[in-house]
Amino acid sequence: MNLRTLLTGFLFLIFSGPILADTTGAKKIAKIKIDGDDGFYYFVSTDGVWSAPGACANAQYVYIVPTQVLDKDAMLSVALAAKMSEKLVWFTGVCDVNGYFKATEIWIE
Repeated sequence: MNLRTLLTGFLFLIFSGPILADTTGAKKIAKIKIDGDDGFYYFVSTDGVWSAPGACANAQYVYIVPTQVLDKDAMLSVALAAKMSEKLVWFTGVCDVNGYFKATEIWIE
């Protein structure tokens, strides 16, 4: 394997994250759960599905893995503000093997 191949692979990994990310539909948050065992944050939309692409089209939950998100507390703050003000939010992330949506970003309208 030559240096050019390694460099190309490295650059692909760095820049493919945003390209490979999916986005949920814009929804209002109905419920927020914070799991005391694993620390995950779970979000349920008002209509019960987050309408993300592919296997997550009917995802009931969006969740945040605290150890994989740099500022999980800020994301939770945005979610709480959106719930209290009944604003639409959408999440960016990936569909996991269970058909749940693992979020790395939250957007508020």
